[in-house]
Amino acid sequence: MPSEKQRVGFTYTVTMEQMEKHAALSTEEVFQWIEEMAIFLYETQTPEERERKYDFKPNKRIPPELLRKDI
Repeated sequence: MPSEKQRVGFTYTVTMEQMEKHAALSTEEVFQWIEEMAIFLYETQTPEERERKYDFKPNKRIPPELLRKDI
């Protein structure tokens, strides 16, 4: 039986079909997918959430000149 802590959050099961489809992607397609996911995550975060992540990974801060200006 899962502990109380293990029941917090969500789960997602990846199917074999999804893994095969991802494995068939070219390197360029994988990088495009990663970039799209990074943009999606950034755009769904509040400014406070964006700052809070640096409490855990302070060396991952993106230099301001590399940030998109249209967001």
